[in-house]
Amino acid sequence: MRTPTCEEIILLWLKDRIESGELTVASHELETELVRYGKLYYDKIHNPSTYSRAWRKIRQEEKYVKVDIDQIKEVNNNQTETTWKIITEKKK
Repeated sequence: MRTPTCEEIILLWLKDRIESGELTVASHELETELVRYGKLYYDKIHNPSTYSRAWRKIRQEEKYVKVDIDQIKEVNNNQTETTWKIITEKKK
Protein backbone atom coordinates (compact mmCIF):
# COMPACT_ATOMS: atom_id res chain seq x y z
CA MET A 1 0.00 0.00 0.00
CA ARG A 2 1.37 3.40 -0.93
CA THR A 3 1.85 6.18 1.58
CA PRO A 4 -0.73 8.97 1.23
CA THR A 5 0.37 12.41 0.12
CA CYS A 6 0.30 15.41 2.44
CA GLU A 7 -2.95 16.53 0.84
CA GLU A 8 -4.53 13.09 1.27
CA ILE A 9 -3.49 12.98 4.94
CA ILE A 10 -5.24 16.31 5.53
CA LEU A 11 -8.42 15.07 3.84
CA LEU A 12 -8.36 11.87 5.91
CA TRP A 13 -7.79 13.94 9.05
CA LEU A 14 -10.74 16.18 8.17
CA LYS A 15 -12.92 13.14 7.59
CA ASP A 16 -11.95 11.73 11.00
CA ARG A 17 -12.70 15.10 12.65
CA ILE A 18 -16.16 15.20 11.08
CA GLU A 19 -16.89 11.65 12.21
CA SER A 20 -15.93 12.59 15.77
CA GLY A 21 -18.10 15.74 15.66
CA GLU A 22 -15.25 18.26 15.52
CA LEU A 23 -16.37 20.79 12.92
CA THR A 24 -13.72 23.46 13.39
CA VAL A 25 -10.03 23.63 12.57
CA ALA A 26 -7.67 26.09 14.24
CA SER A 27 -4.23 27.05 12.97
CA HIS A 28 -2.47 25.47 15.93
CA GLU A 29 -4.19 22.14 15.21
CA LEU A 30 -2.62 22.09 11.74
CA GLU A 31 0.78 22.64 13.32
CA THR A 32 0.45 20.10 16.13
CA GLU A 33 -2.39 17.57 15.87
CA LEU A 34 -2.16 17.10 12.11
CA VAL A 35 1.60 16.55 12.27
CA ARG A 36 1.08 13.87 14.97
CA TYR A 37 -1.81 12.32 13.04
CA GLY A 38 0.31 11.91 9.89
CA LYS A 39 3.13 10.32 11.86
CA LEU A 40 0.93 8.07 13.98
CA TYR A 41 -1.44 6.73 11.32
CA TYR A 42 0.66 6.88 8.17
CA ASP A 43 4.25 7.01 9.47
CA LYS A 44 4.69 10.13 7.36
CA ILE A 45 6.42 13.25 8.68
CA HIS A 46 5.73 16.65 7.15
CA ASN A 47 6.61 19.90 8.83
CA PRO A 48 3.83 22.33 9.80
CA SER A 49 4.62 24.66 6.87
CA THR A 50 4.09 21.84 4.38
CA TYR A 51 0.72 21.03 5.92
CA SER A 52 -0.23 24.73 5.94
CA ARG A 53 0.55 25.10 2.24
CA ALA A 54 -1.42 21.96 1.40
CA TRP A 55 -4.33 23.16 3.60
CA ARG A 56 -4.40 26.48 1.73
CA LYS A 57 -4.40 24.66 -1.62
CA ILE A 58 -7.22 22.33 -0.51
CA ARG A 59 -9.35 25.33 0.47
CA GLN A 60 -8.55 27.36 -2.66
CA GLU A 61 -9.17 24.52 -5.08
CA GLU A 62 -12.13 23.14 -3.09
CA LYS A 63 -10.56 19.69 -2.91
CA TYR A 64 -12.43 19.11 0.36
CA VAL A 65 -15.46 17.96 -1.63
CA LYS A 66 -13.62 14.62 -1.95
CA VAL A 67 -14.53 13.93 1.69
CA ASP A 68 -18.11 15.24 1.53
CA ILE A 69 -17.37 18.70 2.88
CA ASP A 70 -19.58 21.34 1.29
CA GLN A 71 -17.67 24.40 2.44
CA ILE A 72 -14.87 25.59 4.69
CA LYS A 73 -15.45 29.09 6.07
CA GLU A 74 -13.13 31.26 8.08
CA VAL A 75 -14.61 32.11 11.47
CA ASN A 76 -14.36 35.70 12.66
CA ASN A 77 -13.85 35.22 16.39
CA ASN A 78 -11.73 38.32 17.06
CA GLN A 79 -8.68 36.23 17.93
CA THR A 80 -5.18 36.28 16.51
CA GLU A 81 -5.42 32.62 15.54
CA THR A 82 -7.36 31.72 12.41
CA THR A 83 -10.15 29.18 12.79
CA TRP A 84 -12.23 27.57 10.05
CA LYS A 85 -15.66 25.98 10.24
CA ILE A 86 -16.30 22.77 8.32
CA ILE A 87 -19.75 22.72 6.76
CA THR A 88 -21.20 19.39 5.69
CA GLU A 89 -24.59 18.40 4.31
CA LYS A 90 -25.32 16.36 7.39
CA LYS A 91 -24.86 18.73 10.31
CA LYS A 92 -23.42 16.83 13.26
